[in-house]
Amino acid sequence: MKKIFTLVAAAMMAVCANAQGTYAVPDDGSTPEDNMVITDVENITVTLGTGFKENKSNTNLPEFVAYTQGNSNAAFGEDGIIPVSGTYYEFKPAVDGSLKVGAVIGNGKEFRAVCDGAYMTPGTDFTLVNKDGETVELAEDNTLAEKFYGYVNFDVKANSTYYLYMKGSKMSFYGFIFSTGGSTGIYDITKDNVDANAPVYNLAGQRVSKEAKGILIQNGKKFINK
Repeated sequence: MKKIFTLVAAAMMAVCANAQGTYAVPDDGSTPEDNMVITDVENITVTLGTGFKENKSNTNLPEFVAYTQGNSNAAFGEDGIIPVSGTYYEFKPAVDGSLKVGAVIGNGKEFRAVCDGAYMTPGTDFTLVNKDGETVELAEDNTLAEKFYGYVNFDVKANSTYYLYMKGSKMSFYGFIFSTGGSTGIYDITKDNVDANAPVYNLAGQRVSKEAKGILIQNGKKFINK
């Protein structure tokens, strides 16, 4: 039996969430307020930093419809790790799970993921997967050679605090998918009536055949093809 969970279709998504936890920024060109708090998704609170530009339409990641542009470098407290203003993204889960964060990360600047005041280790604590489904490695100084459009993936623990940001630059934000109940967040539910001829995508947003194996997305829903 196929296991699927509801994922709101990108063509219909504005600011919205479902039981499994999906959030996308609005596609109406609005600009987020400073320290905007997102509570649409159950069991997680997300806070944006300060200094953003208007949202721009998305043409890269199929799960999301737009992205919010950063417009102010992150500033830090005495430890130099926890941001206090500028472009950053704070995640506070109430339960264990995993996050898939859509992001635009510039090249040549230090990218950081932080958990409870300590830097997370690239490739171990989190991974970067670009829009083509390729895993991208950070250099030793935590920089990227090319501009990145894709996903920051990492597991989260209840009541911990996580930050994503760039030092000396601005990271843009598409939204996030928060999964609970394991690393995939896949649950047994009844399949709805769907268009059998709708295109099929993998988790990296690449269009694939219906015979492809693994976790796929069709009609805005995820399922496993074994």
